[in-house]
Amino acid sequence: MHEANYGVYGVRKMRDVLGRAGVEIGRDHLARLMRQLGLQGVRRGRPEGTTIPGNAARPQDLV
Repeated sequence: MHEANYGVYGVRKMRDVLGRAGVEIGRDHLARLMRQLGLQGVRRGRPEGTTIPGNAARPQDLV
């Protein structure tokens, strides 16, 4: 089922899909099985941004 859904479903959506297919399984049990098989959902959102220093001239330290 994970592969049929393009490998993007995590534990919550996989549990919903399996429930509709008639498979009753607990969320923690499913999470453990997915972890053992190396399956995980896709994380969406903005990538973490970091500050990149520019090449501007900096004044000398006069202290």
